[in-house]
Amino acid sequence: MHIVLAEPGQPGTPECASRDRDHIEVKWSPPRNDGGNPVKGYIVERREKNAKKRDWTKINRGDLHRVRSFFVMENH
Repeated sequence: MHIVLAEPGQPGTPECASRDRDHIEVKWSPPRNDGGNPVKGYIVERREKNAKKRDWTKINRGDLHRVRSFFVMENH
């Protein structure tokens, strides 16, 4: 027997759950299609508003497991 699993789809569009001068909390929904396996984690990236589209920086340490929100504090 040969089982082929597909890649999961994209998670939902990130939304701002809360924000202040020096932080933002971002939430999203899981992908509609998990590709046949549960999603193992998420990677959160950011880029400056006027930066080039390829200038993304990973901001979480390790993958976020079973979590669909992330709290970011500036300069921490």
